[in-house]
Amino acid sequence: GLCIEALKGFPGPFLKYANQWLGTDGFLNLLQGTDNRHAYFEDTLAVALPNGEIKTFTRQRHGVIATTAIETQADWAANELFIPDGYTVPLGRLTYEEQVSFWGDGCWPEVVSYLQGYEEERV
Repeated sequence: GLCIEALKGFPGPFLKYANQWLGTDGFLNLLQGTDNRHAYFEDTLAVALPNGEIKTFTRQRHGVIATTAIETQADWAANELFIPDGYTVPLGRLTYEEQVSFWGDGCWPEVVSYLQGYEEERV
């Protein structure tokens, strides 16, 4: 989900619906009058183990919401508004390689490492 600090974490996991309901202009209107443009994408994975244990893994990717939309090929507000830390353009303007670098593998390396350790404990 996309969590916008000035909106107390909205839209969070409801980004798909907020994109449909609000669109780019709606997000910009919600942020009118605020200087806090900090936002982050948060991914969470949960693993349920045979012993009943549940382990969660979370990763955040930080950035800011632009003050004006920058048109992109994708019809998605976040692509036109979210500027990742370390970049000067929104997601939709990043090259494929830059997007791969930004998104990375998410939480999966941590999950794999954890499960490998879990398997070693059982042996």
